[in-house]
Amino acid sequence: MSRHPPGLVVLHWLLALMIIGMLLMGFAGFGTMPPTDPAVPTLLRWHVSIGLAILLLMAARFAIRQRAALRRSRVRGGAHGPGLSMLQGAFYLLVPTMAATGLAALTAYGLLGRAFEGRAALPAALITHPASVAHALAATLLANLILLHGLFALYRHFVRKERILDRMSLQIRRRPRSA
Repeated sequence: MSRHPPGLVVLHWLLALMIIGMLLMGFAGFGTMPPTDPAVPTLLRWHVSIGLAILLLMAARFAIRQRAALRRSRVRGGAHGPGLSMLQGAFYLLVPTMAATGLAALTAYGLLGRAFEGRAALPAALITHPASVAHALAATLLANLILLHGLFALYRHFVRKERILDRMSLQIRRRPRSA
């Protein structure tokens, strides 16, 4: 059983936690509080900052995966080229879409700079702006994609017995005890 490199495993689980946290922040935070709530500016600052960090980490992960796939294709004679599965490709498409639509919505109302200052009260019209609607749609698609990804991983692990979860874990090697 081939294991994924530890760096990619760490990036995978770090991004998973960050993305799920951001979706919860968006749906349960922004989705339930009025735009005038005093907590909105702080929540927005965190949302934008973590969202940009996710975008950078996804770009790094994509570059690492592409480089590894290219190296494998040279070793195996091109049988496993740098192509991505449809599910992975959807992640790499949706995450930048989330960032772009979120930034576009904030920029449309001049809130981007103020978001980092912690004084960006959201106008009520922001939620009906086309970029905000696209952001919410992309978030819904991403949440469903994560659910599908998790179910597919469980299916591959338990039903098809591919032990995929073992490959996506960090295994700590213990040194044998010397006598």
